[in-house]
Amino acid sequence: MAILKGIEVTIRVNGHALQEYDDSFEEGDQNSSNQDDHDGLPYRVTKHIEATTGARFAINTIVPKSAKALLDSLHFELSLDGHPVQSDDMFMALRPQHLVHGIWSRCKDGSTKTTSIETVKRLFMFSDIKWC
Repeated sequence: MAILKGIEVTIRVNGHALQEYDDSFEEGDQNSSNQDDHDGLPYRVTKHIEATTGARFAINTIVPKSAKALLDSLHFELSLDGHPVQSDDMFMALRPQHLVHGIWSRCKDGSTKTTSIETVKRLFMFSDIKWC
């Protein structure tokens, strides 16, 4: 599981977290998990998972109550295969009424776009792996 300032993120298929692998990086790589922000904690964590073509997946986020001292809400920036995912619901308010057993939890299984006519949800699914 990727952990950033106590916030845990896992990728789940059929309700089970997938095995994650650390990102291999060279020193100074901007995508590495050792980059520090102003308080000495990492601001980005990169992990890799094994994908099964056609499997639907969800992104599960757990925020401990202790994180409330650092922030009031979270805004997620999500990219899949290097492409940004645009969605209307990339915000998570940390309100006391949403706290359950000392944590805030969210499971996102797709992206949602709302127009003046309709709301459309596209479920996350692993695509075919193309080998060069």
